[in-house]
Amino acid sequence: MLTLMKHTALIRRTHMDDKNNETRKANMQYERMKNRLNRPAIGWVYRDPDTKKLCMAGNFATLCEMVARHRKANKLDIPADIVQRIEHEICRTLPDNLVVGRTQSADQDNIALLPVEKQTDELIRKWIHGGRRVVGNDEVVARCEICQKCPSNKRVGCLSCKGIDHWIYSFIGHSRRTHYDGVIHACKHGGFFLMAGIHMTLETLPEPHGVPEHCWRKPHEPTDERKTED
Repeated sequence: MLTLMKHTALIRRTHMDDKNNETRKANMQYERMKNRLNRPAIGWVYRDPDTKKLCMAGNFATLCEMVARHRKANKLDIPADIVQRIEHEICRTLPDNLVVGRTQSADQDNIALLPVEKQTDELIRKWIHGGRRVVGNDEVVARCEICQKCPSNKRVGCLSCKGIDHWIYSFIGHSRRTHYDGVIHACKHGGFFLMAGIHMTLETLPEPHGVPEHCWRKPHEPTDERKTED
């Protein structure tokens, strides 16, 4: 009888260990912020993968609550690990030194900053000389949706920390900021900051040599272009 009890206890302990191991393995796939109180440069934002709605909040906890309410209102399941999923997506916009649990460096995929700054400066000068023509907001969003998933979208560090976003929008116009600024970086094929290029007409941008097939820089021109206000 004693042997049977020991055997049963061992089975239960093994089952619990397996369950804990599975939980640890599941948690290991998520990246975590070193400090959830530190606001990311792009703010507390998360795009729901099912509805594509962009949720924005003043802090991380409120953002998680907002996402959960949004999914409930749309009769979608709320995963048990929804908080970890949201945190992981935010972490994908952060450099290595602000993240815990990253198995593959995001900074290793960076490209050099100075050449991109120089190319963007030349691009802005050309754009100003050409009359400051910009595309409509719908076209900007469509371009951002493509760029954020593109392998040619290369990190160049935190543009907000370096004041680069302010420099770009001092020309483009601060009213043209998008919620994608934290996830679009520099284009490998052209070497310019995407937060500048996404607003410009195609003839202003470098020739699309080597761009992927899905790239919006493949020849086609939106019809709702206009000029920015000085």
